[in-house]
Amino acid sequence: MRSSNICRDPGPRQGWGLPWFLIALAAFFANVAHAIDPNRAMSQYIHDRWGTEQGFPRGPVYAIAQTTDGYLWIGTETGLVRFDGLNFHLVQDDSASFTITSVLGLIADKDGNLWVRLPGPTLLRYHEGVFDKPVANLAGPPTRITAMSLAHDGAPLISMMERGAFIYRGSKFEMLAPGDTLPRSPILAVAQTSSEVWIGTRDAGLFRQSGGQTFPITKGLPDRKINCLLPDRKRDLWIGTDSPNQVQRLCDGR
Repeated sequence: MRSSNICRDPGPRQGWGLPWFLIALAAFFANVAHAIDPNRAMSQYIHDRWGTEQGFPRGPVYAIAQTTDGYLWIGTETGLVRFDGLNFHLVQDDSASFTITSVLGLIADKDGNLWVRLPGPTLLRYHEGVFDKPVANLAGPPTRITAMSLAHDGAPLISMMERGAFIYRGSKFEMLAPGDTLPRSPILAVAQTSSEVWIGTRDAGLFRQSGGQTFPITKGLPDRKINCLLPDRKRDLWIGTDSPNQVQRLCDGR
């Protein structure tokens, strides 16, 4: 992206009668299910609901992801939950090496791994019934993981308090944006479009990292608290903030 212009909410068009978060969920599951029909009202859809009678634990849900084997994974205050379409199962580490309590984030990579973000500096990887801790490969003192997502090639992206943004490639984490190039504000969201990394902070706005340099993006942002980021297939970046009734798009200027 060579332009830092903010594209306002494009207004009514086909599909924009639905809440923005439902559109994001439809895009997320586009590879495994048909997209939501924009011509239907929400009352025309069949709503399924699962609760404690199917084994779902009580408490808030913080994250949802789907692995390549078809399982749906849910991060809850109680722990990591696997859903097979009928029942929920609370997953624990059989080796007792890791205690899995509150799950704050989940991503599923292209290799079928599930990355599980726990409170503090703990990041686990789960594959075929086995947990490991790849973040232990990072040099330096442990620090809190604040956000994670997938890079454009499907590799995991994570941000760490005061240390910056990293990408996992070749069985190790590589630095993308050093912490000393960013403001001292917690990172709430991280995303990648093409070769550029985007970092959303709690109270310092949005930053673009490219070619080893970090640039602040301030023009047009309605709020300096960036809650979430989503790159689309057009190389544009969707931005969610605390500003009410507004979703913004950062347009690719090429």
